[in-house]
Amino acid sequence: MWNIHKLYSDTAREIVKALREYHILSQLSQPGISKSNALAERANREVQATARTLLLHAGLPSCFWPWAAPFATLMDNVLSKHNGKTPWEWTHGEEWSSDLIPFGSSVAFHPNETQGAEYHKMDPRATVGVFAGYSLRDGYRWDGYYHVWDLRDFAELSLSMDANSADFRNLTAHRVKNLDTNREGSSFPLKAEYDRVNQTLEGIRGSRTTEGPL
Repeated sequence: MWNIHKLYSDTAREIVKALREYHILSQLSQPGISKSNALAERANREVQATARTLLLHAGLPSCFWPWAAPFATLMDNVLSKHNGKTPWEWTHGEEWSSDLIPFGSSVAFHPNETQGAEYHKMDPRATVGVFAGYSLRDGYRWDGYYHVWDLRDFAELSLSMDANSADFRNLTAHRVKNLDTNREGSSFPLKAEYDRVNQTLEGIRGSRTTEGPL
């Protein structure tokens, strides 16, 4: 157990209140001056850069950053090492136990019908999905479940990098216990369409003249 004697942070009220409650000395940054909070600012920039890369590789618009950013921080915690251990191992006393699945990669899964999935009983037991990340519970622990989007749900949606999050409000991230990955290598099923929409003249014209989902 670590004993914290002094903490450097911004001036968020909840942090200041906690420091007072636990009698921890505080050193607060100056509001509005990012240089006085250099460590946090650098960490934020690193997360943002990694999240942008994840979205680009996955072929997802920037409005999916609420999924990419937590994935980026989790991967940093389970892969980067400090004094011979990863942050995950320092926190939980053991290494990350699951396979590392790339964000936005193709997986096979059985849709969660309790979340509104409607499929015929004679449909295949597994369908192609887009990996959205790991389900974490209180205490920053993995609860054994995965988040997956059904690839078919993207069929009528625009993958323009400027797409609005409201366009995806009906997109369901299924919480599932089991899934299968491509053991021969990862593939990203949205990437080709994302590149067509954002990196070809035809796609750019189409995204500018189409209102809402395609």
